[in-house]
Amino acid sequence: MKRMTVGLAGCLVFLVVACGIPKEKYDRAVAEGKALRGRLKKSDDDKEALTAKVNKLEKELAQVKAIMERQKGLVAAGQNAAAELERIKRRMAEERALNNRLLGQFKDMISAGQLKIVNVNGRLVIEMASRILFRPGRASLSRKGQKALKKLGEILKKVDRHFQVAGHTDDRPVKRSKYKDNWELAAIRAVKVVRLLRKVGVPGKHISAAAFSSFQPVHTNRTRTGRRLNRRIEITLLPVIPSRVK
Repeated sequence: MKRMTVGLAGCLVFLVVACGIPKEKYDRAVAEGKALRGRLKKSDDDKEALTAKVNKLEKELAQVKAIMERQKGLVAAGQNAAAELERIKRRMAEERALNNRLLGQFKDMISAGQLKIVNVNGRLVIEMASRILFRPGRASLSRKGQKALKKLGEILKKVDRHFQVAGHTDDRPVKRSKYKDNWELAAIRAVKVVRLLRKVGVPGKHISAAAFSSFQPVHTNRTRTGRRLNRRIEITLLPVIPSRVK
């Protein structure tokens, strides 16, 4: 191998001499070529390193953007939550003011045991015992009931709310009655109340009728007192339902 290397070197020297190129010039060209190859290799290495750095920065930038988007979402959610909290506070204040106003306006009827005002799941509910309005198993309003509802309607027609009138019964089957069951009795009683309130002046678009039969008791049905309290008419005050026709 050593002999071959020496031989090749000798051949190169012979070619340089034969071509008339000075050996110093040749050696300089070879050195410059090696230096150029070194710079090219370094340039390639630097390019790869720079590309890797750019890729890393782009990945970090994408992560920062994602964090910023999440923060924007949290800020927006916080703003929405704050706005909703303020809305709830305003609604609670309005409901308290309305509750106090109605308590004052219905003071005499409450004292007479004709009705009571309760809060059910954040809604104001006017509760009237069925015995004030109807005879047992009947749906015709008594004179006493008509008088009480007229006083009630004179106040409600000035209140900006929707009124859901709901009939409730105890769990005893109806007997000696023309009504098929408690569902029918509760529904017809609710409609009778709605009609009288409409006659007094409560807007028809602000009032509706519903029936729950015996399925929303407020007391046990195992006692006579409990059953009496479960037989009732409830008028729930709801937000005004906007018309679908503009």
